[in-house]
Order: sequence, then C-alpha cells, then structure tokens
Amino acid sequence: LERFVSYSWEPDLWLSCSDCPTPLTFAEEELTYRLTATDERDCTREAEVRVVVDAGPRLYLPNAFTPDGDGYNDHFRPYVGDEQTEILFFYVFHRWGGRVFSVLNTPAASFPGWDGTLDGNPLEPGVFVYYLKVRFPDGKFEVFTGDVLLL
Repeated sequence: LERFVSYSWEPDLWLSCSDCPTPLTFAEEELTYRLTATDERDCTREAEVRVVVDAGPRLYLPNAFTPDGDGYNDHFRPYVGDEQTEILFFYVFHRWGGRVFSVLNTPAASFPGWDGTLDGNPLEPGVFVYYLKVRFPDGKFEVFTGDVLLL
C-alpha cells in the first residue's frame, strides 16, 4: 500500500490548494490537471484529471409568478443567457387545456412575458401548463414544457 506524503497539482489555476490530495476547483474553462504524488520513499506517481465545465442551462423558466403590479415577478417569461435567442412559439394553457396565451417568432430579449390575463382580464390563481420552443444563436432548437403557478 502506497502512502503519499506530498502532492502537487499543475496548473494550479482555480484550485483551492495545489498541494493537497483532493482540492476543489472553480474552473472557468475546460482544462486538464496533472497530479504528482510522492510517497515516503520519494517515489512518484502521476495522474491526470480532465475538468469539463458545464455552462448550465441556457434558459430558465420560473415555477411561479405574481402579477400584482409591484414590479417583481409580474410576468411569466423565459430568461435566456444570450439576447440573440428567439422564441419560436410560447403557449400557456389552463387546466382544461384551453390556450390562455400565445406568442410566435419573438426575440427573447424583448419579450415581456405573460401577465396572467386572458383577453385583458386577470385569471384566477392556479396552475397553468406551458409549451415553448426556442432557437439558440448556435442554430440549435430546444423545446421546454412544464407548469407554472399563478399566484
């Protein structure tokens, strides 16, 4: 059984420590770390660890909103990381399947969202279902479905 007494990580970018056995990384880009571990007899072992950074979701949809006019969460809308994202269609349905909101071919950056009304009349609080398709700037399409609580 090897017992290591020292560790060296390179590069030491974004590491919580470069001389410990299990550092945390706060990497901002993909990279490969090389670990050199030295045992009690001054023998070394090397290993590589590839870190892949997940940019996370490119779109966020809240699960509730409050169209009460206070300026906070008054509209249900997708939040996107890139202003060039386009909403191809966005539909909202009530619990019986009737469509209460729709929009087609709209830039996500300028889309105000659904205000919780149908034909200008406020709807009762409840759960609504959405169906959304977007085109991201890289040309990829993605469909999002789910529900939202109107409070």
